[in-house]
Amino acid sequence: MTSDVKFSMTVKIFNGEKQEKVEVNTITDDNYAVVDELLMQKEIVTSIYVRNTNTREYIGNGSFYFSYDAHGVAITDEGLNFPKNLKLVHAGNNRFDFHIIRATPLRHTS
Repeated sequence: MTSDVKFSMTVKIFNGEKQEKVEVNTITDDNYAVVDELLMQKEIVTSIYVRNTNTREYIGNGSFYFSYDAHGVAITDEGLNFPKNLKLVHAGNNRFDFHIIRATPLRHTS
């Protein structure tokens, strides 16, 4: 079953000391995005935003943490603020896939 619905994802990667930041933007079916290797030397905190490109509504936002071990294998910590409707899956030593579990738009309260 295919769908015409596409999702965009923006991941902002912060590297504490020098306040270095990389922004990675992808859309459904894109190939893997490459992140600056210099940022991969330390523990990294990210913010993540996912939106439906048809409706422009956000379906998820939050954060997660990752770092690399001595062999270059990514170690992740989804922490308390990872979007509940997403699943983070290792797709290789240094690759992540984000799976959408539910595409319900976020509702904001005033």
